[in-house]
Parts: sequence; C-alpha cells; structure tokens
Amino acid sequence: MNMLKPLWYQMLDKLRIPDYYKIQSYEVLFEVELENTENIEFSGKLGVPMPLESDYQKLLTEPCFNSEVAVEKCKSYGNAYALVDFNLKPGDKKTISECFKVKVKPRDAVWGKWLLTGDSLPEEFYQSKHLHPNDPRIIEAARSCVLKAKSIKDILIALNNYVIHYLVYGKPIKGLYTDLEALESKVVDCGGFDIFLASLAAALKIEARIVSGFWADMSKDNMHAWVEFKMPDGTWVSADPSVEQLRMKGRTKKSGRMGFVGSDRIAFSLGSDILIETKTEKIIVDILQHPFFLPQDLGKKIKVNTKVSSIRL
Repeated sequence: MNMLKPLWYQMLDKLRIPDYYKIQSYEVLFEVELENTENIEFSGKLGVPMPLESDYQKLLTEPCFNSEVAVEKCKSYGNAYALVDFNLKPGDKKTISECFKVKVKPRDAVWGKWLLTGDSLPEEFYQSKHLHPNDPRIIEAARSCVLKAKSIKDILIALNNYVIHYLVYGKPIKGLYTDLEALESKVVDCGGFDIFLASLAAALKIEARIVSGFWADMSKDNMHAWVEFKMPDGTWVSADPSVEQLRMKGRTKKSGRMGFVGSDRIAFSLGSDILIETKTEKIIVDILQHPFFLPQDLGKKIKVNTKVSSIRL
C-alpha cells in the first residue's frame, strides 16, 4: 500500500518511466479450442494468424505449432497465417496452439514539416466495406475539423482530437465497425475509433491502415487495434485514439496517443478487408486477428474459444 511507503518513494514511483517506453520481449501463446457440439462430422481448415515482422517488431523464434501447418502469405502488407487441417466428430474437441518469442520496440513519431501532397490513395480504399473516404458525410466531417491546419502533423492532431471527443468507447466486437457505423452510432470499440480516424485521414488523401493484435501481459479482454498513417517519406506514424480517450478519463494506464504507441502490444496484421485466397477458396476477413475457417460457414457451426497469453522475458 502507498501509505506504508515513504513520501520520497511514492514520488519516485510517480516519476518512474513506464516499461512501454523500453524495448520489451515476450513469449506468446496463441491457443484455439474447437468443439463440435453438433450431431454431424465436420472437416475443413482453420486459419491461425501469425505475428507481424516489421521495423518495430522482430521474431526471436519462428512460430511453433502443435499441429502440422501450411504457412501462407497475403498479397497486401505481408500478413501471414497458418492453415491447419482438422476433422471433428460429434462431441470432439481439438486445441491448436501457436507459440513464439518476439521483441517489440515503442514507436515515437519524428515529424517532418510535411504538407498535404494530394496524391491518390491505393485502390483498396475505394473497394473496402469499412472505409468510405469519398462519402460526403466523411469528407464534411474531415474538412470541418482541420480548419486552419496546414501541415500533416497539425491535420492529424486535429482529426485525432475530433475522434476522441466525438466517439464513446464501448460495445467491443471481434470484427471491425465501419466508418459510417462509427459516425452514426458513436459508441464503438478500439477498431471503430481507428477505422473512423483512418477514413477521415483518407478523405484528405492521407493513407492510413489498421494494425490489429493483442495487449501483452494480459490473457483476458486483450484484443486491440490501433492505426498508422503514411508520411510523404514513406515512414508510418502511429496513433491510438481509443486508448488516448480512456487515458484522459483515467480508465487505463496503457500506452497510446497521436504519434506514440508503446511496446505493450503485439501486432498480428495490417490493413482491413484482408483477402484470404487459396487454390479452391477466396474469402475476405475484416482483420487478421482471430482464427477463420475454410469453408467460411464452418465458423457458424463449430464452437471456438481463442486465448492469447504472453509473459515478459
């Protein structure tokens, strides 16, 4: 208890730099339990997302599975997943696990004096079911909150401030809210905050992408998403509007604000509306954060429980 600590120790405690400002390493266990509660046999493939490798996240060991897998890569952003064949008779259970070690760096933006270039966005922005940067309501919202902001930094700060004051955190889902759902309902989860902010930025021709993954050092309610923006020099700037709002309200001590996210999270995928394409099937998943089925309708028939846990090394 703080009351038992000397005053100088309590003050030092408050000044201590949080660990998420440091490089941290984790051992991660991703477990998927399948259960057939129906009276018929099911066979298919389970897709298990694999962690990203990037300039801020490096694998210390390759993912190891307790089943034979085929590793596949998506065409966009380098996302990867493992496919596992399964057969479940009535009443059968099967647990598929993925284990790896990873080193994560915090991301702190180094802002240039960049102005908007007006360059066109990748075509995927206009094919997405989650992003509608050409919608008049999104364009109006984006333009109304940037006002006199000229630099990309000032524009993103203005958009971020608008989002964290407009939306309310709640109603978490496994998939992804659309930008229009966020605009209309206002109550969304972290992904809803991110997709809305990404769409507002895209309406001003700033490329943005969702990053999905999990909080480290947690085993319950630990799924999370944040957002990145592409700068004219090709670098990406991170933001976490939902956490920034929760920090303002005193509801979390996790890292996250415009221009900074810490090493307290593990990334699994980039982007949204991610295409999964095999020789026989083609499906689109909102984000590559949770397992998926091939054929896709097996997800409605088989009970699935996912647990992601990590320990700091």
